[in-house]
Amino acid sequence: SPVGQPADSVQNYILAGCESNKFLERSLFAPEYGAEESTTPKELRDMGDEHWDVHLETVNETFLLERTPALAMDYVYNLDIPSDVGSEDLSELGNDLESSNLPERALCRFVIGPAQLHLSEGAISRANTVLELIKNYDYLPYIKEKAEPGPEGLTLPTKEEIDNLENNNPVRVYRLTLLHPSLTLHSQGGRLEAGLRCADFVRQV
Repeated sequence: SPVGQPADSVQNYILAGCESNKFLERSLFAPEYGAEESTTPKELRDMGDEHWDVHLETVNETFLLERTPALAMDYVYNLDIPSDVGSEDLSELGNDLESSNLPERALCRFVIGPAQLHLSEGAISRANTVLELIKNYDYLPYIKEKAEPGPEGLTLPTKEEIDNLENNNPVRVYRLTLLHPSLTLHSQGGRLEAGLRCADFVRQV
C-alpha cells in the first residue's frame, strides 16, 4: 500500500533529463557496428590520441548530456611520458608503473541534466519509511571488515622517497555539475519553487 497522504497530488518526486534516442551513438550497440565494409573494430575507430585540453574543450557538459540527458559521467586519465623514452623503457615502466614517478592526473566528471525535485508530505513520509527500513535491517554483513594495519613493521621513508613525493603528487579531481536544478516545496496552502542556472562542486585529492 502507498505510504503518505492520499491527497498528495505530486505524481513524480524527481524528474531529470528528457527523452532522447542518442544513447546508442558511438557505442558497441549502434546499428552500424560490425559492418563488413570496415575492417577496423568500432571500439578502435573512435579512439584517437586526443590531448587533455582538447578533450575537455570538445567533450563538455552539454556534449555529455546529449547522449544521456539525465546523468552523464566522463573519466580522463593522463600520464606524461617523456619523448625520449623507448619501447624497452616502456616495458619496464609497465611492470612497475607505481614506482615510475611520472607526472599523472585524472579527472572524473558527473553531470546531472535539468532536474526537478518535488518535496511534499508524501515524499517526506516515503523517505522516512526507507530510512527506518535501512536502520532496522537484520541481514548478515556480506563481507567482514578487515582491521587496518598497525605501525608494526613500517620503516621511515628515505630522503629520495620524500623528494619524489613532494615533486610529483598525483592530482585527482572529482567534479559534480548540476544544470538547471530546481526545488519545489508543496504544502496544503500552495507551493514554492526555487532554482539555479548551474551548481558546480569540485573536490581535489
